[in-house]
Amino acid sequence: MSAPAVRYLLDTDMCFRLARNDNPHARKRFEALHRGELGLSVVTFGELFFSSARGGVLEGMEPVRRLADIVPVIPLATEVAAVYARLRNRAARTARPLGMNRLWLAAHALQLDATLITFAHDLDRSTLGVRTENWLAH
Repeated sequence: MSAPAVRYLLDTDMCFRLARNDNPHARKRFEALHRGELGLSVVTFGELFFSSARGGVLEGMEPVRRLADIVPVIPLATEVAAVYARLRNRAARTARPLGMNRLWLAAHALQLDATLITFAHDLDRSTLGVRTENWLAH
């Protein structure tokens, strides 16, 4: 029996909210998934390390490492580069500036055919084609 494909990627802000455990709805969604259905893009993983190194929500590196023990970190495949270029060109034609890490995360989600778990509205499907879910909403 093969492992389930990654269906969802967590964005950085959602990781922070899950770490704070302050939203029962998000926690319930997280716990309902089978191992392997949820992943962390290496882009998100890097942002979590950056935040923890500067004393952010996840104080210290250990919580980040523990999260990676539960949710696998998904590396970027070379195919993501072409998706990123397409998204960056599309984003440049809109009035919605996006950070480069947001674009890489969106490209990673599209390449994996995964849904991005976020409560931000900057990556909506109508603009960039990214499927998103907000686990903070009921």
